[in-house]
Amino acid sequence: MFKVEDLGAVVRVTMQRAPVNAISTEFIAGFMQVLDGLAARTDLTVLHLRSDQKAFCAGADLAQ
Repeated sequence: MFKVEDLGAVVRVTMQRAPVNAISTEFIAGFMQVLDGLAARTDLTVLHLRSDQKAFCAGADLAQ
């Protein structure tokens, strides 16, 4: 659901939940796991959050 690329002081996180990165409880849990993994980094200066879908994020997953 998330691709994390460590580029030194920059970390690129790409959201990959087709078709529009709708936010579900699983999505939030996965994103929190990514952030928790980065929390102790003292060298991190940029967190680049992006999407590989046609929309950055469509909002809530209405099916849930």
